[in-house]
Amino acid sequence: GFILFYVGLVLRFTHATTDEEFFAARIVMAIDLEIWWLRSLSFILVVRFLGPHIVAIGKMLKDLAFFMCIIAIVMTGYGVASRAMVYYPNANRFNETGISIAFNGRDIFRQIAYPVYYLMYGEFGTELDDLDNNRDEAWSISTHVLLAVHMLFVNILLTNLLIAMFSKRFDQVYEDTQNIWHTQQYIFTREYYTRAPFFPPISLIYDMYYLCRLTFFNIRRVCFKKSADPRAKTFSKLKAIGFWWH
Repeated sequence: GFILFYVGLVLRFTHATTDEEFFAARIVMAIDLEIWWLRSLSFILVVRFLGPHIVAIGKMLKDLAFFMCIIAIVMTGYGVASRAMVYYPNANRFNETGISIAFNGRDIFRQIAYPVYYLMYGEFGTELDDLDNNRDEAWSISTHVLLAVHMLFVNILLTNLLIAMFSKRFDQVYEDTQNIWHTQQYIFTREYYTRAPFFPPISLIYDMYYLCRLTFFNIRRVCFKKSADPRAKTFSKLKAIGFWWH
């Protein structure tokens, strides 16, 4: 979040002389704004009944990453095979549908990855229309069969597998709700204890000062055998317990 903020700030004042150049800064700042809104969910972690649910969402995202690897392999297989049978050998037949057969990165994602991805949500676009308009062709029949197998595997088998994984993960978190809540309290308190007392971008100055001070005292301790920084911040569990107790 902080890195994107400073990148967007630099782009805003160095590469924003025209509307076209300003789009880069606008995109970076918009993505950074989205991250900041999602980051605000961290305040819910200290709520007794909602905090564990945020932890469960984080663990589910790890399961989702594994699931997306499987989905990506399956979608790539169907996308390449179907386009190889339907569109690339019959480019002139589908000129009116806006199908591009250019072999570059943008068209590969636009014609293969995007349409096949939205098949998972039941959005077929012109997929079935192009096949139904040529239903007697061998490539149309083969692609129909391939599409049926793909939808059966992805929309039924893999989707239910994902739901089962999410249910198992939620049950694991629910069984350990109390410990998770106390752990998140400790992490949340420690994070804000060590954070700069100023808000961005002023906090960057404080962070640079603290980094220089930390480097200086580390060199002093290692090279000259002197004591560490006496004013360095220290944090203990007793402080966290006392804070939440009061």
